[in-house]
Amino acid sequence: GYDGDYLGPERSQVDNALASLDKFDQLPIKTKVKTSSPLASSEIGRKPKESMAWGKSEILVRASMEQVLAFMWHFDSRARRKENDLEKTIVETKSLHHVIACVCKKGTKGLLKLLPRESINSNVWKRMGDNSIVVAGTPTTHDNRGITKERVRISVPFVINIEKQSDESCKFTYCQSLGMGELVPNAIL
Repeated sequence: GYDGDYLGPERSQVDNALASLDKFDQLPIKTKVKTSSPLASSEIGRKPKESMAWGKSEILVRASMEQVLAFMWHFDSRARRKENDLEKTIVETKSLHHVIACVCKKGTKGLLKLLPRESINSNVWKRMGDNSIVVAGTPTTHDNRGITKERVRISVPFVINIEKQSDESCKFTYCQSLGMGELVPNAIL
């Protein structure tokens, strides 16, 4: 398997992302969300009066941890494109386990007009022993991606925990936070 050298900040990023899974479980307001698959469970949560909301989903996937990691790591692949994507780009490759990535979603039209939402994340993946791989996405900045008037910069921290199961499947846990930017009133969230 991959045995790359992880710098202190990369290790801290992974540790902090894992800690956010525990923080989600301690949120005072959580609501179960209906999923399209009976194999999945999802919840959203937040602290009262905060504009930052968190979502957590879990599902059993019939694939190896490495296959799931490859699918998630290559977020800009054709298989991961969605209709509301404006851009999915690797801004900088720092190593095989660390990239700076940009994702931009289309804005909205109609009654509530919102500019496109753009996030810049430092994404790091790390194998945690033989039975787990973690992907940590932490909001960052990059000299090649300044803030523009045409897009609203949002913060989208996330953590993916891929845990090997005894039957060659894996448990996939995805926890993401989403701040909608300053232009969305808290009452809408």
